[in-house]
Order: sequence, then structure tokens, then C-alpha cells
Amino acid sequence: MANDDVTGFVMVSRRGVKTHELVIEELANMLEAGSAKILEESDIPLTDRASHRMLQNMHNQLTHQATHDELTGLVNRKEFERQLSRALSIAKQDKVTHMIAYIDLDQFKVINNTCGHEGGDKLLTELANLLQDELDPDRLVLSRLGGDEYGILVERCDREDGLAILKTQCDAIKAYRFDWENQQFSLTPSCGVVSIDHQMESVSAILSAADSACYAAKDAGRDRTHIYEIDDMEWSGVVMSWSLCRRLTRH
Repeated sequence: MANDDVTGFVMVSRRGVKTHELVIEELANMLEAGSAKILEESDIPLTDRASHRMLQNMHNQLTHQATHDELTGLVNRKEFERQLSRALSIAKQDKVTHMIAYIDLDQFKVINNTCGHEGGDKLLTELANLLQDELDPDRLVLSRLGGDEYGILVERCDREDGLAILKTQCDAIKAYRFDWENQQFSLTPSCGVVSIDHQMESVSAILSAADSACYAAKDAGRDRTHIYEIDDMEWSGVVMSWSLCRRLTRH
């Protein structure tokens, strides 16, 4: 149990009936006075231990389902937004920069129509596994935002480092080949990139900018990355060279 100011605990009997409701200071005083104690696992009856493990497993499963995409196992959009909110707080507090990428698969609809939903689901699963293998879990968060759209958060990086990491992800997508019923398909990504610093206002503003940058990449010919900032630049997905591109109006 928790409210805005106080963290508390609800005590229940073995039958699940509430017996006590304590704020954390009350529980600490009871532990110090000896009127309450923390049981070691060996002190708990075997049947209670089994019930506790079952409930814990159910809790872990439900928590995972609430934060991860059912098909790919990647972080879902809601959890990605929570991670992005955490990163934005760190950027404001520590004056560090992060980078976010919004990636759309250019040819996915064609492949999905050709191979059907079963083939499309298989492609998304394989690609998710491929991209996860390229990630450093201590610095990067990969999410399936919906459909064939992915989000990548690179934490505590400068411009050069962040773009190098995101380029590796885009290269992995382009190198990937999807085999389905004696047919082979290739993909290219359109990628919108936003740098996150202490001046960013909100998570929704960051995602809106990344989405707009991704559309700019598609409008410019697909298979490329568009960086959303004052001096917009892009790398071409074909020749992998840097060039100036048109300024993207902020929304």
C-alpha cells in the first residue's frame, strides 16, 4: 500500500485476510522492539513456502506480460516510455545526453502481404532476436513500439557514439535476410533520431520529434536516418556518407 507521502504495508493471514495495516515507521519500530521479525525461509512451513513461490512466479509472469511485447519479447511501448521518462530525469539532473531512435521497416508491408501474418510474425520475431544480440543491455533499451516500428534508447552517449551504435543496428537490419517458402526477402530501415538533454520538455515531445524525423527519412527516399535537431544532418543508407539535409520544422 502506498500514498503520496507514506509507504505502508498490509499484513494478511494465511487465508489472505487483512490483519494489520502499518506505515513503514511502525513496522521498523516493531522489528526493533522484537514484536515482529523477519522469518528465514527455513522457518516457514513447507506448504507456505510452496504457496509463496507460486504467487511470486505468478507476479513475475504478470509483470513481464505488462511490460513486454507478447510476440517478440521486447519491451513494449508503455515500458519504453517509462524508461524514456527515467532517462529524461537523469538528463535533467546530471546534465548528460542520451539518444533515441524511431525505426520503421520500409518493406515490411510488402513482405507481410506476400507471406501472410504468420510469415510477418516470424520475421518480426527473428529480427527482434537479431537486434537484441547487437545490444549492450546496460546502455540500450530496445522496444517494439507497434506493428513494424521499433524504438531504441541509447543512454549516456555523445552524438558520435550514439550515431555509431544506431548505425550498427541499421546495418544489421539491412544485412538480415528473411527466408519464407523458398523466397528470400531483404529489409531497409527508415530511422528518426533525437538527442535527449536537460532542455527536453517531456517524453511525448521526444517521441513526437522522433516520429517526425522518421517520416522525414521516408520522405527523403527511405533507407536512411534523419536527425532531429537545429542543424539537421542525415546519413544515406545507400552510400553511408554524411550530407546536409533540409531542416525539419519542430512541432
